[in-house]
Amino acid sequence: MGTISRHLGELAEVPGDRDTAIGLPREALPRNQVIGARPDLALTSLDLARLLRDGDRAGRAEAAILATNSVREPHRVRGQAGCLRMILRAR
Repeated sequence: MGTISRHLGELAEVPGDRDTAIGLPREALPRNQVIGARPDLALTSLDLARLLRDGDRAGRAEAAILATNSVREPHRVRGQAGCLRMILRAR
């Protein structure tokens, strides 16, 4: 189970609060790493990549790295095939 920040970021998207929608998953990434929430780490990376891909050049570059990492993460943990399928569908 990962941090709630990823989900709060998704909620911030609804009214169009882009800064918060990006900031919350950015906060969640290192927290999920520390607590070992690897599926949430992958999904948070994917969410952040989705938000950044329509931004400036630096944002698009970061989005590409995050998307790549989101696909690699489930391969590092046994039994995460379902997480990988979810990530690939979302891309």
